Amino acid sequence: MHNECHTGVHNFSQFDQTLRTHYFNPMTSLRFVLVPLTCLFLTACIHLPDQDTSSPVQLPETFSIRGEARLASEWWRELEDDALNQLMQNALRSNLELNSVWQRLLQARAVATQAGAALSPSLDVEGSISATEGTRNLTDARNYSLGLAAAYELDLWGRLQSTADAVGLEALASKDAYRAARISLSAELATTWYRYVEQQAQIALLNQQLANNQQTLALIEFRFKQGRVNATDVLQQRQLVETRQGEILSAQSAARVLEHSLAVLQGVAPGSQSLPIANQFRALPALPETGLPASLIQQRPDIQQALLRVQAANQRLAAALANQYPRLTLSASLRTSSDTIGDIFEQWLGSVVANLVSPLFDAGSREAAVLEQQALLKERVNDYGQSILIALQEVENALQQEQYQTRFIENLDARLTLSTQIIQRTRDNYNNGVEDYLRVLDAQLTHQELQRSRITAQRDLIEFRIALYRALARGWQDTAVEKTKDDA
Repeated sequence: MHNECHTGVHNFSQFDQTLRTHYFNPMTSLRFVLVPLTCLFLTACIHLPDQDTSSPVQLPETFSIRGEARLASEWWRELEDDALNQLMQNALRSNLELNSVWQRLLQARAVATQAGAALSPSLDVEGSISATEGTRNLTDARNYSLGLAAAYELDLWGRLQSTADAVGLEALASKDAYRAARISLSAELATTWYRYVEQQAQIALLNQQLANNQQTLALIEFRFKQGRVNATDVLQQRQLVETRQGEILSAQSAARVLEHSLAVLQGVAPGSQSLPIANQFRALPALPETGLPASLIQQRPDIQQALLRVQAANQRLAAALANQYPRLTLSASLRTSSDTIGDIFEQWLGSVVANLVSPLFDAGSREAAVLEQQALLKERVNDYGQSILIALQEVENALQQEQYQTRFIENLDARLTLSTQIIQRTRDNYNNGVEDYLRVLDAQLTHQELQRSRITAQRDLIEFRIALYRALARGWQDTAVEKTKDDA
């Protein structure tokens, strides 16, 4: 019997059969009575083993691309953007969704404290005063009573301990959920900020293009008055001017929407704060060191959260198995009473009661609870494996996207150089009467669209780096912010 205590979850069915054979045979009532006494010596050993923390999926030996720079925990500081740093500080302190996740963490901690309290005895004090008013020959009477009542359930099979462990692990998982939420918030804020920077850069470029187009329009109108060009050239250039003005309005609208998003991410009302003017992208720092896939599992809070949920489900299964066996509860009371308050402490009555409850028939309820927890455990293992696969995918996607995006920007730069030369040649040919204005207009449109694509490509490159930082981020400790949340 002693060895069976250490066999773990996989031998619980054998353990269950052993108990039923030895302790629940009607012909062995004496053993049934002695079960609680025996279990007092075995309580500490009836536990499930620690859940295997190895990956449920096969990990690659290394990532396809590996950087060299050390990744800071507060990853956004690698971008050396003072405006982003200030926005991030505000968001991590005041974002309402993040604060809600923090409150869920506090709830989980409180539930864990409650579950742990079940392992300790409870002690209550009781007091009462009763009065009787007499009539005719009866006299008034009063009675004072005072008592202490204690209760304690012996955790024979580790049910209470397993339940407390499960709730404690779930509380730890809530902490990792909070860390993961901070990483998600930081990535969302950075992405939104650089989309705002992109729109500001687009507005600046569009204004520059508009000024150039208006200058060209004035020149064409002057030539039209001299009879050197036809009206179609004027109309086509006017249409280009109107197009750029419409695109400026669209970019301004997008910028305002992003301003509002940044405000909400910081926990303030849209339109209640002004953002700094920023229309230039900074050069990206060196590619961060990705480490090994195995190390990614240990540092990602969402993966650790999934692992803790597996371990909690394991303990829930242990509690469900233990719930099939008898419970022994001890209770004690100490009471005193008197007709006068001065004599209340003179006479005391004490009692001790042991209460044994054993399942007899429950229509399969407890067995179904075990099956439920077994299925839940398998579900959590699958979720854990899926979270690992998604993490690996996120890292590889970000690495490949940044690599190809860098080459794409180089391609855009080459095309911009060629389009600049094409514009110059077509304008010269148009001025010499060799080219139709439609060729000049087409060259203008191509060059200006390439300029705008270049800005968007830069923003995409930064977003891919942000995605990589997010995929590699391990979370960080912010004692000042967490203390503020505790005090709130």
